[in-house]
Amino acid sequence: QKFGKGVESKKGGPLMGAIIAVTPTLAEAATVISRATTLRSKAEALQFLTTAEQTAFAAATSVANLAKEHGVPVYTVGGQLPGFETVEPTDDDVQEALAGMELDENGVSRINYFVQVYRAGDFPMYADYAVHRASEELAGPRQFVVTK
Repeated sequence: QKFGKGVESKKGGPLMGAIIAVTPTLAEAATVISRATTLRSKAEALQFLTTAEQTAFAAATSVANLAKEHGVPVYTVGGQLPGFETVEPTDDDVQEALAGMELDENGVSRINYFVQVYRAGDFPMYADYAVHRASEELAGPRQFVVTK
């Protein structure tokens, strides 16, 4: 990513947890895989997933494995995945997130980056758009997430 002049990218703290947003594509892939009982049947199920489902499942698995390596919890929002706790964001959660992103008089916020999610699995053109946005000069640190 390109940052404008005078913009400093600060390092984050330790990994505290992971949140997986469940898309219809991911939910379908997880359902198919969870029905398989043996390693062979899981491998066969993976073979017959669509490319979008394979990518969504691989991305979610990657996030979950990284969290497991660091010993932190994994939560899902927007749907259920086998083996993970589902949480429902409340109005208080939304207000806390918005408060964390508020800019003070010096242009500083508690959450000093912006996450933008593109659901390319549902809208394939988003993948190209995300690449375009990532190459623009940004007003501050941002993170682009492309789900397929």
